[in-house]
Amino acid sequence: MTLALIIILNFVAGAIVGLSFFGALWWTVQKGVRSSRPALLFTMSLILRMGFSFLFFFILAKYSWIYLLVGLAGFQVGRMMMNYQTQKKSFEFRRVHAS
Repeated sequence: MTLALIIILNFVAGAIVGLSFFGALWWTVQKGVRSSRPALLFTMSLILRMGFSFLFFFILAKYSWIYLLVGLAGFQVGRMMMNYQTQKKSFEFRRVHAS
């Protein structure tokens, strides 16, 4: 594979990890409010999200620091995409329930 393709794949993989990390965080907060055992839910979610993300970045760092930086950039893009999605849903919820 060429270096450009590897960098693009690292960026896309970082974005997917960012989407899954922050998507799971959003899901945890939504479910945790109504959960009978929120401490367990939040703790397990934190451990799983951090472990998955750490493993991904550890694997990237093992190969090259450039891959790690590209993966982190993709992670931030995934965070921004999830932030956009959740704000859009929150706005729609407030608009529907405001009246």
